[in-house]
Amino acid sequence: MTKRGRIEFGGRSALDLTGARVGRLVAVRPVAVRATYVVWSCDCDCGKTANVPASCLTRARPTRSCGCLREEASVRRLTRHGMTESATHRSWEAMRTRCANENRDNFARYGGSGITVCERWQNSFEAFFADMGSRPPRTSLDRIDPTRGYEPGNCRWATAREQANNKTDNVCVTVDGRTQTVAEWARELGIAPYTLYGRLKRGDSPSAAIRPVAPPKEITHNGMRATVREWSSRTGVAVRVINKRLARGLPPEAALRSA
Repeated sequence: MTKRGRIEFGGRSALDLTGARVGRLVAVRPVAVRATYVVWSCDCDCGKTANVPASCLTRARPTRSCGCLREEASVRRLTRHGMTESATHRSWEAMRTRCANENRDNFARYGGSGITVCERWQNSFEAFFADMGSRPPRTSLDRIDPTRGYEPGNCRWATAREQANNKTDNVCVTVDGRTQTVAEWARELGIAPYTLYGRLKRGDSPSAAIRPVAPPKEITHNGMRATVREWSSRTGVAVRVINKRLARGLPPEAALRSA
């Protein structure tokens, strides 16, 4: 700033900044006197007006706008990757919010339980994207070890089924050296999960509980008893479909229902 004269304002002598340009600001007139400084009304190039202390206009690193520069920098930081509206960016925002915003309904299960976002990901979507890549369809962000926070090496894009199998309250069963959740065993055997839960609850050993349900050779429905094959001919439902439904624990009326 070039050397300037002085003016009298509010009973004190002050540097005359009238017409001085600092960044986007142009000082128009003094508008107030505080304990140790004069406040100047400044026009900003963005069209807004800001009241700025004189010292903030004359120091080595002066105020250069009404605040619009900071806002624009924030927008550029968020949009320069061109992915602000992407599913990946939404997952990043949701991750940070549930760990930091106490007003969120799920905060107690995340931030309230000590789950945090690592420093690398907390303030940089670019770093998160570099580590995780684009979010595939029908997936969401999952922590591999649910007792640890969001950090490289502990996160993956997982389907709803994969996430359900990764909950801390899942019941796992080991048979012949293989450990799976009850839901996974049920899907493999083609039976309902509650059937396995019931077997385990009544005291069956894991090897006894993890067994398929043998479909009955005959079914009674509407007072008539017939073989599965006979019912298949009557209803038009394939034998394998009826057997699969019965193995899942469905009652006869549901097993014989046409699609």
